[in-house]
Amino acid sequence: MMIFETLPLNALDFLALLAGASFEEVEADLKERRKRGGTPCLKAVQPAGLFGSAFFFRNDDRFFLEVLYLKLSFLKNLIKTVFSREEIPRDADFRFSLDRIWVELPDSHTLSPLFWNFRVMAVDLDIDDFGNESSLKLPVSDDLCSLGMVWFHTLLANKKQDLSRLSLSPVGKEEHRDGSDPAFSPIHIFWNPEGRTVPEEWYPLWKASLDLGWSLYQKSFQEWSREVFWGELDNLREAVKRSLFSEKSIETDLAKRPKAAIETMTKDEALHNILVGILNRWPTEANE
Repeated sequence: MMIFETLPLNALDFLALLAGASFEEVEADLKERRKRGGTPCLKAVQPAGLFGSAFFFRNDDRFFLEVLYLKLSFLKNLIKTVFSREEIPRDADFRFSLDRIWVELPDSHTLSPLFWNFRVMAVDLDIDDFGNESSLKLPVSDDLCSLGMVWFHTLLANKKQDLSRLSLSPVGKEEHRDGSDPAFSPIHIFWNPEGRTVPEEWYPLWKASLDLGWSLYQKSFQEWSREVFWGELDNLREAVKRSLFSEKSIETDLAKRPKAAIETMTKDEALHNILVGILNRWPTEANE
């Protein structure tokens, strides 16, 4: 029996919410997947307005950068959790399943939005789970490959596509690497990609995110450097964060608003802008 001091969410549900899915959509998805134990944990997030204050930029273009930053933070937490174990399994059928990953959220309001404060926990990663659709059926000799698959699932799986559409073999196909494969479009970071657009100026950040995933998928443990990978991931997260909170991004957002809307900015919006400034100087758990 698992005992959590804070609000627990299964990683699959957390990632859906992180991508912009509504509470109702995730609850319906749970029922469709017949995950009987997930709904109570999901419902714990909704009371007291916790779910409504989950993001900074839900309603403007910067939501892409916010989701990307938070998903990269999730992946960093997840991979760090995996490598915190004494040894990655070599002699067992390794089924790395997001069903075994849980996310702890704060049980009360913080200065930053709800999804900017979380901790990743892994449960029974080494135990095979036959018949589990979210398990990654991969060779035991390539544990980095399984982490790479989880990387792409985190960035790309949504309401319209799952792992079955992410054709990752043969590795390194040019249309995968250059982004011309529609399945790897940046709009798929959102739960519902229909009608979404992403400014081209942010494409390099997206490509760098995919390239880090390919580095996991393509390399063996002998070729892979944990220190180099962490450095590249931290540099990428910092670049995304700088773009997210840059003056240019804020000015672009304000330019799209009617003048009257800016002049009648509510107290809540003004407080929101103050918190953005605080967050830019004060790291949260998602930044660690």
